[in-house]
Amino acid sequence: MRELLLIFCVLWIKACSMPNGEPDADKGIPELVIYVENGMVPAMVDLVEIFESQYQTRVRIQNGDAFTLAGMVNRWEEGDLFIPDSHRGLQILHEKKLDAILDSLFLGYNQLAFYVSKGNPSDFEGTLNCLSNNRHMVILANPETSSLGYVTRQLLMNHNLFQNVSGNILALAIDNRRLTSAVINGDASVTIDWVSSYYRNSTKVYADTIHINGTTPGHEIYAAVLSTTNNAPLAYAFLALLSSEKGLGVLGYYGINKQRRINIADGAFFE
Repeated sequence: MRELLLIFCVLWIKACSMPNGEPDADKGIPELVIYVENGMVPAMVDLVEIFESQYQTRVRIQNGDAFTLAGMVNRWEEGDLFIPDSHRGLQILHEKKLDAILDSLFLGYNQLAFYVSKGNPSDFEGTLNCLSNNRHMVILANPETSSLGYVTRQLLMNHNLFQNVSGNILALAIDNRRLTSAVINGDASVTIDWVSSYYRNSTKVYADTIHINGTTPGHEIYAAVLSTTNNAPLAYAFLALLSSEKGLGVLGYYGINKQRRINIADGAFFE
């Protein structure tokens, strides 16, 4: 059923984008508002560029941590799509506003990785146990504000390491933007961040990644259409792009794949 709806919306938007169907100047260019958690911003920026060119529209990205974004949706009661770093973000949104989600589309799995300064000057050994070693300065995302912090805490708890590591954490960052900057600036020697964040700004130039325990479980990512949308056909057309061959290719470039688990060799996952 969703596939048929996506096809209909794509055809409808394409018709409106043709020369005889362009919106009048008085009506302005149609706009989508998309709430994007920070780990998904690099991929979404590329996809938005494709979408705006294809459909002659404008897309406005509101980015931040999941808790803040969910609060914005609840308070403003406007916007078309919500794309968090993991399924936890949708749970946070649901807790804030029970009827916020109109529909959703599975995009793939996000992966976690260690981030260290370029060249790994602190000789971080690349295991979760090492996070409790006071030789390393650790900064992690706050589990109360972001999807990243929540799943990081769960990962440590699953390995019975949360209490030990907690005593060695310099700070809890509200979102992952502060994590990589702390590592790059030398304020911390190691953090855990999403694979999808690696290409954000200059991160690739100044930071290296180390896989976590060889094989790590993926975390589900969904794009949700909000009940507050004022342009549902356009919102579904964006979902259609995300599920297209081109969209999946962009997501795959940023490490988001449909496989549940991915084997990551040191240095091999990132080009």
